[in-house]
Amino acid sequence: MTGIFCPISSPHLIYIIFIYKIVTLNRVEGFVLTDWLASFLCSLQYLRMKNPHLRAKLAEVLEAVMPHMEQVQNPMMSNMFHRERVFASFRQAYYLAEALIKVFVDIEFTGDPHQFEQKFNYRRPMYPILKYMWGYENYRESIKNLADYAFDNLEAMNPPLFLRFLNLLINDAIFLLDEAIQYLSKIKIQQIEKDRGDWNNLASETRREKEGNLQMFGQLARFHNIMSNETIGTLAFLTSGQ
Repeated sequence: MTGIFCPISSPHLIYIIFIYKIVTLNRVEGFVLTDWLASFLCSLQYLRMKNPHLRAKLAEVLEAVMPHMEQVQNPMMSNMFHRERVFASFRQAYYLAEALIKVFVDIEFTGDPHQFEQKFNYRRPMYPILKYMWGYENYRESIKNLADYAFDNLEAMNPPLFLRFLNLLINDAIFLLDEAIQYLSKIKIQQIEKDRGDWNNLASETRREKEGNLQMFGQLARFHNIMSNETIGTLAFLTSGQ
């Protein structure tokens, strides 16, 4: 039989394969898939898993597996019930939470020329996963253990994982809020100019360019506001003392 060669290192291929499988996920398959994700999200002994883009895509797969992504709540009509049981009783909860946080930290530097902007898109699906995990005692305790270890090793030569994680959360929150404010300021200035009629006498091409910029600034402001809210929200529940 003739097949098509697709390199396994392709993040998009992995993502498509698992999204297809998730459609008919049952409890047994859920344990297998989640176990696989926990093993490989932070695995560095396999060359392919050193690819930060691939590991970030696996985090997207994990988000798709999460029960909160399901819209239908009736267990008889969906696999929500299986997903809930998988995550509630997953035997490697400690490693799964740690793996996700490790990926969050590792994608700070991907080696890509657009890594600074790209990292926010990669981190977006991780926020709802962390929030969901925080609702289960086994996951919450594993995250708290990472925090306790970080507190006990604040002066270590190599900063603990959770300390680096919190540092990145704070830095991201500051950057995203600052960017959002700057874009909102640009929108205000351009909207005042437009309402005042300053654009009426401009050449049609120049006016179209300004309209395009105004729309682009609106989209960027919305993105940075949403991401800053997600980041600050994550900091909030991690420090809630629950």
